[in-house]
Amino acid sequence: MTSGRIARIGRRPIRPQADADQQATARYTGHLDTVLALTTYLALTPKRSRTAANLADDLSLPRDDVRSAFEAFPSLFRKSRRPSPGGQPYYTLTARYALRGSEDEDGPDPELQVDVLKILLDLVSQRAEAEAAQIQFRQSLRQARINTRIAAVAAVIAAVASIVAASLSH
Repeated sequence: MTSGRIARIGRRPIRPQADADQQATARYTGHLDTVLALTTYLALTPKRSRTAANLADDLSLPRDDVRSAFEAFPSLFRKSRRPSPGGQPYYTLTARYALRGSEDEDGPDPELQVDVLKILLDLVSQRAEAEAAQIQFRQSLRQARINTRIAAVAAVIAAVASIVAASLSH
């Protein structure tokens, strides 16, 4: 995620954090809508695998968002070693790929059980919620530090003013 880009939780925009560490952890929150759509589609499609461009077109998602999600989550999405005739890699869910005999076998993939899909969707949603909570906590902590500094400066100003007032009254 670049500093000028707006990260998204679902479809609600949030400003990206200036801290590079926070940007690195906002993977799920920044891709939530795309990852949920891709996970659901790839779990339920009868096709073995799809290219990022075809998936983006079928799901009406920006191609860059789909490619970015595939690159950011290699544990969820498996990239095929064999490219498409157009040179693009194929992608499938890692959980579905694990059910195959081998990549060379033709025919449809075994169906992904509904409970496995639910676990995957819950995992993605819970990770996004945890990241959003972590971001909010860091923002609150940053604000508390600012408030503490303001209070310290105000206390110093009050002390100086008290000293000046006392010296002027003598």
